[in-house]
Amino acid sequence: MRLKSTSRYALLLGLIMAVTGSVGPALAAPPPQPDDNELVLYAPTTRQTLTIEEPDQQPSPQKDDDMFTPMLLGPIDSLNCNVLNRPSHIVTTYNARARSGFSGGYIKMECGTDAGYGYRHIRSRHQQDWQNKMYPLRANWDDFMDFATKQALASPSKTAFQGSGKYCYTTPVQIRNSRGAVVKTFYPRIIISSTNRRVITSIPGGSC
Repeated sequence: MRLKSTSRYALLLGLIMAVTGSVGPALAAPPPQPDDNELVLYAPTTRQTLTIEEPDQQPSPQKDDDMFTPMLLGPIDSLNCNVLNRPSHIVTTYNARARSGFSGGYIKMECGTDAGYGYRHIRSRHQQDWQNKMYPLRANWDDFMDFATKQALASPSKTAFQGSGKYCYTTPVQIRNSRGAVVKTFYPRIIISSTNRRVITSIPGGSC
């Protein structure tokens, strides 16, 4: 049987509707909206950013691949700091800006001791302070501390001589949401020894 042209047109239209679900042009999917729950660390003086991608994931660096190492205390560091108790083991290093009386440059974060200096001292005396300060971020407290320490030493907004070869460095560090709104600003206080070129302590407040 031969179909009339109108019947053929109706049949063709029905096939198009069956496949596409519509006779009109397909609409593009709406662009994804930014998630206000995604928070970032931002240092205004260095313009460095650290993004916290998911609540249960490790933070990942932005813009500078060697700026930040997720999980500051790696397996080898943990062995030396927590098992072998080697105070002089170097966990990470920083670059400090020069100031009057101090040439700046290389500064090391060692395992140290609970009572004296370095990573173990910061963990023993100030871990809870860092955990409190980083809220509502969910990440490792020492990664948070590492980021703030590095920014303060590299581009301080203020430095101060503390006596006995010690210097204090600070800089603003912000927690921002994905739209750039500032959730919190704090000023970490980093104390270093220019004599031993080591971090003595890192505290998430108090300035210099």
